[in-house]
Amino acid sequence: MSDPVLNFLLQDDAPHPGAELDDFASMPLPPGLAQATLAAVAKERALSVPTMPSPVPRTPVSPAPEATEPANKRWRIPAFLVAGLAAAAALLVVVAGQPEIGDPDLLVPRGSENTAPVVHLEMSTQRGQALERFSPQKALAPGDRLFFRYKADQPAFIYLVHFSVDGIQVLHQDRVRPGQDDLRVAGDPLFWQVEAGDSDGIFALVSSDQELAPGALAKDLDQALRDIPSVGQGESVRACEAARRLGRYCDATTIEVSP
Repeated sequence: MSDPVLNFLLQDDAPHPGAELDDFASMPLPPGLAQATLAAVAKERALSVPTMPSPVPRTPVSPAPEATEPANKRWRIPAFLVAGLAAAAALLVVVAGQPEIGDPDLLVPRGSENTAPVVHLEMSTQRGQALERFSPQKALAPGDRLFFRYKADQPAFIYLVHFSVDGIQVLHQDRVRPGQDDLRVAGDPLFWQVEAGDSDGIFALVSSDQELAPGALAKDLDQALRDIPSVGQGESVRACEAARRLGRYCDATTIEVSP
């Protein structure tokens, strides 16, 4: 083979050898070159194909009798479930690992004061023929009457509750519209008359976004009140804290009764 042909085949910028290249295409291959080349290619392909290991036969294991299986035996999980279970486990760790917010004992259940209608309690006092605004600085005497008025920011179920040493009593319940009005019975203003021997107490207006059974409300308030310490806070504050823990809104006033 001439140098111009080799230079053209091996070098990028070599000139075309012309007719000599045509003669090169018709030259016979050296004896055995084609067979050796094909054999080398086949061997290279065989080496590049991945092979699977031969399966190793496993000795079958007879299952243990059902009566002897331990209670906490482990179950095998199909491989296709592992990824899903791992993702679920990761999600569980994230959710369960979130820190608690605030004191769990002070958390309010669903349907709490966040959704309970806001209400306010106003009272007036009738002494003899005089009707005046209630003042917690003035003790009540036997014969005095208390009248009650509510304010609500939205439709509400309201409950007038009396707390005293004799227990907790729901005196009145009603379903009211937003606004303000006297608490009424058959159209007449509701009142509480102080009797001889009455003790100091608390009147509270408790609201809910759903109707409650008065007896159950009194019982629940009594139970919640037992869990609230009395040190460092007034009794009206404790009464409303009990209502708040039940998911209710509350406004309360303490009354003092003179002997």
